[in-house]
Amino acid sequence: MVRFRVVLRAVCCWSRRMCFRAEEGILRFTQRHREKCVGLLHPFSAIFLLVLIGFMFIFELWYVLPSITDPQGMWHKLNWLLGIYVVFNILGNWWLGFARSTSVESLSPKRQHPAAGEAHLWHYCTSCQKLVPPRSWHCRLCNVCILKRDHHCTFTGNCIGHNNQRYFLGFLFHLTFGSGQALVYNAMLSSKIKAFGLSDPLLMIGHDYSQDADFEWKYTVASIFKLNFLLFMVPFVTMSAGDETLSWSWENEASGLSSRPPLQVLFPMMAPIGFKSSLFKNLEK
Repeated sequence: MVRFRVVLRAVCCWSRRMCFRAEEGILRFTQRHREKCVGLLHPFSAIFLLVLIGFMFIFELWYVLPSITDPQGMWHKLNWLLGIYVVFNILGNWWLGFARSTSVESLSPKRQHPAAGEAHLWHYCTSCQKLVPPRSWHCRLCNVCILKRDHHCTFTGNCIGHNNQRYFLGFLFHLTFGSGQALVYNAMLSSKIKAFGLSDPLLMIGHDYSQDADFEWKYTVASIFKLNFLLFMVPFVTMSAGDETLSWSWENEASGLSSRPPLQVLFPMMAPIGFKSSLFKNLEK
């Protein structure tokens, strides 16, 4: 038992070192090839999200909903209106989060300089080579200082900060709500056609489905249900996570400490994003 613990600890330490090395490599790469990263990552993320939203919208309202409700009934029509409302708000808040600039340059020329007696509250940005307001932080991908910076969002192609936090929250809320709505539809359909047992290969052990003529359709529904659960959890966790998950101390980075929040250890791609504070903490302040 003691030997197993020693081996497990060694494996965990090795994995942690590999994550940090990958993180450092990604940071160096994004600094050297900033324009290429932005030119590839943002369009890919936007196309991926549009395709995913379009697929879920068509599948849920054209295929799933008629299977669990009466197409001529009022409940069916209300769910159609609700689906259109949710998708409209997802896309609307997504576009506004992209279109609204939240950089220091978005301020009026007069407000880009400290008022009398407030210069000691501002700090100097070595990248922009000028004084910037309190709680403004430089983004490596945007290459500008962002007001009340939260993080750089690859899906909106923009930094989330003072001018677009409300739209990002609206985007996350409606994305979570829409994913939850689809999750309920898929759960009802899976229960109706008895496809829950096909949602995981382990649950299929000991069952013979060779005589089931609808096996492929049931397996498709079960797979989409599992994907839908993941799509529900991602925006929900992102919206509700606190400092333990999304906060990254720039002071630790400057002092050379190796502390990183759990999501950055698991997903090194979050390293160049550079979370300064959690979304709700920023709103509170």
